[in-house]
Parts: sequence; structure tokens; C-alpha cells
Amino acid sequence: MDSYETPRFKASKIKDVPSDKKEIQSSHYNLGELKILKKICRSRFPIYLAWSAANKCCVWVKCYPYESGKTNKSYRRESRFISLSHPYLLEIHSIEPSSPDMYGKGWSFIVMEQASYGNLYSLIVNGKFPADEILVRTYFQQLVQGVEFLHSHRIAHMDLRLENLFIGKDRNLRIFNFAYSQVQDEEPIKQREMDGYKAPEIRRGDFKDPFAADIYAMGVLLFIMKFQHFPYLGGASDQPYQEENWEVLYKIHSGGASDEKDPFRTLFLSMVETDPMKRASLRKVKESSWYRKEVYGNQHLVKIAEHWKE
Repeated sequence: MDSYETPRFKASKIKDVPSDKKEIQSSHYNLGELKILKKICRSRFPIYLAWSAANKCCVWVKCYPYESGKTNKSYRRESRFISLSHPYLLEIHSIEPSSPDMYGKGWSFIVMEQASYGNLYSLIVNGKFPADEILVRTYFQQLVQGVEFLHSHRIAHMDLRLENLFIGKDRNLRIFNFAYSQVQDEEPIKQREMDGYKAPEIRRGDFKDPFAADIYAMGVLLFIMKFQHFPYLGGASDQPYQEENWEVLYKIHSGGASDEKDPFRTLFLSMVETDPMKRASLRKVKESSWYRKEVYGNQHLVKIAEHWKE
């Protein structure tokens, strides 16, 4: 993998380990130079909001428990991307592999930038993401550019979903969570669940092109950002997208009939093509007429984000 400039952030030695079994009772929890403020994610790998006195800013600390006396596989998979730097990727500031104790227990940490406005999932579920096609296109373009950067370095994300798309303090998109990411020709990690973002070939267990799988997920994300609903009928989110559903879905969410020449329709259907060989490439996505229309500048994003602050 090519090398990139390491972010200018003062690394901090983390000495203590936060517990993933109970909430932090005190207002501050010391982790060396970092002060833990609160737990913000209760997933398998808990994430804490922390204050960095050395850098005078808040950061996130993602924690990985040791496995059989060794660093966690997900930690090793994510921490290797520390040198990647792009405006639309969540920036990793430092990594702390730590060491296990005499019982083989321990933690590893990744310290990263704080995404001040949360993720798209929270914004949409809480009714804060407006039905604004220009805003949808703005963030979709940023998603495409971020994924294009990853693909240009032979990296497929493999877990693109609303929960992994955050909004940074500059109001721009941040792609997050590389636990399932793979470099070209690398053996993929078996994913625990098959959700509505997964391409048909992943569900069948015979996919060969992880980059095409990313594009399918991006197509689903595009639909959700525009209509705030999965592109499936009823509870069929565990099934591949069916083109014949388009007319029904469009009428439900737009209140009218669909135009076969609608550029959004054309783009979306090209990205969720069942056959990965026929699925649109990122180049084709960027050439679409819908993609090349107006987007918002930062000044307009600032106004919209006034309603997003947590």
C-alpha cells in the first residue's frame, strides 16, 4: 500500500482501560493524557468521547478487547489504514496496540477525530435530514469521492451504511468503520448479518468483486437519502432489489408516476443491477446527469447543520 502523510496530531499514551461491561460512573475517566467524558457507542467495540488536553479538542476512542491474548483481528484490520488521509474519511489520529496482562486480557485503541454532528442514520431517524435533493446530491458526491479514493488504492469498504457515514465539524461527510474492509485479492471477513445494503452476490456467498459490492450499497444509500426508506417493499430488505418495485416505490414516496427518463431513476437502477458485471462503475456514476447537477457549498451546509448539533 502506498504511504501517505500522517495527520498532525500529538499521539497520547493510553495507560488505563475503560470497561465495556458497565457505564462510567464518574464525570471523567482517565486514560493517560486523554479524559473520557462518556460512552457514545455500546457496540461490540465501544466508542468513547474523550478530551485531548494536548490537542485542545474532543476525540473518539474506539476500544478493542484482546482475543486469546492477542490483538483483536478487527483492530489489526482497521489500524492498518492510519496513513490514509482524505477529506471524506474519518481521520485516525493514533493507534495504541497496548499489551495483554498476565491473564491474556487487554485492550487496543484507535484514537480518531470526533464527528460533531453524528451519523446519517441518527439524522434521518430523528427527522433532522431534510427532503432536499440538492443536499442528497451534495453528500452523495462526497460519498462517491471518498469511496473512489479507497478503490483507487485497492481498498473496498464492504460495510457502507447510514450508521457508518458521519458528518464532521466542517459539515462534510466522513466514511467510518473499516472493520470489514479488504484490500484487493484479500480474503474477506465473513459478515455476521445480511442487511439491505448487501449486494445479491454477497448474500449468495459467491462474490468476486468487492468494489462492485460497494457500489450496490451506495445505490441503496442514495435511495434512502432521497426517500428516507429502503428500496424494498414490506419486509423484503433481505432480498436483492427488484427493478419492478421501482414504480410502486416511487409512487409511495413521491406521490406520482415515475418518468422512465428520470435521471435519478436511471442512476439508481444502474447501481443496484443484480449482475455485478453489468453494475455501474464509479466513472459511470460520476458521468450521470443527476450526479452532475447543483450541490451546496459550505455556507449553505452551515445553515442546515444548525439543526443537527447534538
